[in-house]
Amino acid sequence: MNMSLRWKIIILQVINISFFVASLIVYIHFFVADQMHRDVETLRNRTQTYQAQIISKLESLYPNQTSMFDFLEQEANRTQSKIRLQDESGNIVFEVDKTLDVPVQVWANEGKDFVKLSDQKYYLIYFQTPINRGEVLDLFDNLFNFAIVVMIFTVVMMALFIQKVIIKPITDLSKALEKVNHQNELVELDYVTNDEVGDLYRTYIDMSKRLQESHKQQSEMIASISHDFKTPLTSIMGFLERLDKSHLSEQKRKEYIQIIYRKAEDIERLTREFSLYYQDELAIESKTEAEVHTFFTSICHEYRAELDSFQGNLVYRNQVSPQAMIRMDEKRIRRVFANVISNAVFHVVPPFTIYLSCSEEQDAILFRVEDDGPGLPTPELASIFQPLYRVEKSRSRQIGGSGLGLSICKRIIENHGGHIEAYHSKHGGLGIQFTLPRCD
Repeated sequence: MNMSLRWKIIILQVINISFFVASLIVYIHFFVADQMHRDVETLRNRTQTYQAQIISKLESLYPNQTSMFDFLEQEANRTQSKIRLQDESGNIVFEVDKTLDVPVQVWANEGKDFVKLSDQKYYLIYFQTPINRGEVLDLFDNLFNFAIVVMIFTVVMMALFIQKVIIKPITDLSKALEKVNHQNELVELDYVTNDEVGDLYRTYIDMSKRLQESHKQQSEMIASISHDFKTPLTSIMGFLERLDKSHLSEQKRKEYIQIIYRKAEDIERLTREFSLYYQDELAIESKTEAEVHTFFTSICHEYRAELDSFQGNLVYRNQVSPQAMIRMDEKRIRRVFANVISNAVFHVVPPFTIYLSCSEEQDAILFRVEDDGPGLPTPELASIFQPLYRVEKSRSRQIGGSGLGLSICKRIIENHGGHIEAYHSKHGGLGIQFTLPRCD
């Protein structure tokens, strides 16, 4: 299940709060409530005992009201309470209030009772005894301690979660990043969660693979450049040595000079193509609207004449309407046709046939270039657009290229917002098709 790290933390916080509240409820229900009930009963019994003591003392002092009032005054001072004595008519006979002297008063324990001091005399005695904060806190000490323990537990759980899900993975990733180098093997990290940290891990793995792939391509490029330059340079050096010999005829001398010139042209062409590709000179210069039908027809007429010199034949089908339009850099798109057709010519044996077609799709124009050569194995179809990729020997002739032609095509088409791919042609050879967005 995909869940972001933010939601995981929120859910964990909700779980921790729920656990904290539930733990307090359970503890209060099974422990604190019973203890509080016992404490209240104890307080009630103490109050009743205190009432009985006061009543007994008043009975012993009656009818000496002065002594009675002195006793009540002393009790009020001793217990820091409020005591009031009323007759049966409700008149206040005596009242003393010492609760105001109590610095911390939480609540008052109240009590009242009738006192019969003679056959006819009844008094209502009312007293209010405060309970200080210390006595109240004693009732909740255990609850407070338990709450602290539960809170510490939830904080520890949150810390362990953050350590496991955030801190440790990021620390491991930081250590792995310190070792990132194209010469080192990829450091495997077993973190497969579908959150932000997991995305970070996958980005790291992808970056490391691309770094190694880039280094591999650079090494292959250097090796390919070295090989492509070495072959004509070796030929040039060999023919220069022959030219140094005085017994050569004038005809042979001219022939060798022509060969040297062609080899030098090969080196110049390779240099130009490498420079064009690796200096990003394939960017689109300017796009203009063009009629597809007219543009494609001109391409076909141009290459029909050119292929005749290679003992080749061109067959084309133009299936687009005259109203179909595309926006393109015509110079770059003509370069695409030139590279694709040249690639086909380099890898077929005369006589051969090149098939060109153009058709309309809903949002694009589809171009196809096919040949009737030996074709390519399926695993190689997706690789031929890689820079410096070399096909198998069955499609190679002595006339070779730089290995950048189809890669250049891919960059041009993608810069136009199109797509290019290779496939097995129905004519037996290789087919390459690409699309360009239409603007009509």
